[in-house]
Amino acid sequence: MATAYFTTYGAFAYYQFLPVFVAFGLMLLLAVGTVYYSMRYNSQELAVLALVGGYGIPFLVRGNAENWVGLFSYIVIINLAVSFLSFKRYWTTLIYLSFVVTWMIFLSAIYVRFERIDFVVAIIFAIVYFVLFNLNTVAFKVVRKQQLALADTTLILINVIFLYFALFKLLQFKTFNDLAEMTIIFAVVCLFGAYLQRMLAQPVLLRGLTTLGLFLAIIYIPMYFDHLTITIIWMLMAAALFVLGLWKKFKLLRLVSIILFAATLFKLVAIDSLKFNPVEKIVSYILLGTILLAVSFLYQKFKGVLFEDDGE
Repeated sequence: MATAYFTTYGAFAYYQFLPVFVAFGLMLLLAVGTVYYSMRYNSQELAVLALVGGYGIPFLVRGNAENWVGLFSYIVIINLAVSFLSFKRYWTTLIYLSFVVTWMIFLSAIYVRFERIDFVVAIIFAIVYFVLFNLNTVAFKVVRKQQLALADTTLILINVIFLYFALFKLLQFKTFNDLAEMTIIFAVVCLFGAYLQRMLAQPVLLRGLTTLGLFLAIIYIPMYFDHLTITIIWMLMAAALFVLGLWKKFKLLRLVSIILFAATLFKLVAIDSLKFNPVEKIVSYILLGTILLAVSFLYQKFKGVLFEDDGE
């Protein structure tokens, strides 16, 4: 009951029926009340009910007002309460619900009401939400030196994807070349994050970030280059990943390289060859043959360990 009381008054304050400083004071009371009563009764259900009310009531009472800074700030305060509870209790249902609802509200706002939202405000809140949900997911287990599960990794990867699509809309890219720059930045950050997870001994998150980083790096190529150049770079990338996967004993890299080889061969035969002149066909097939011979040699030499689980 106390949580619902705080939720109701926090929502009315958001729409400026009270002065701004009182509004934020009541929002803090909402967060504190939710945390206090949820922890007092050790009840995730109570926290979930309060969260649903906290998100829902502003939309029921808002009328014709549109105060996006107020709404996004209100959501941040609710998520700070979720962050505290996730660190203390790690209630996964609460984390997943806040994640889905927050991003749904934010992405809907910037895609549907973009012209009414300040660019800087939207960028700031997108980054804040991204950081908060990463902390919600990893803080509890990292501090306690526990392994992140597949569900945790999935949430982190979806969080990265949501940030990507938020920035895609906010930055309003005009060409694929412009989008390519952001894509390769995301790829590098994901791969760097994977390197850090290798040092922190989080194998599931390591594989997840590596997969996403490599996927972004692969799709960056056709965004920035065209025609035969894409095929050549993909072949070289696949060969490099194969060798690196053998050297570092990282099965995921070897699997990605095989998939990329297959995609490159399909593109070469089904698409590129239809547009090649005789010189381009000769160059591409010689290059492809050379790489395949090298891969065949490596496969014969290391086929016993190619698909084995190893020290990732």
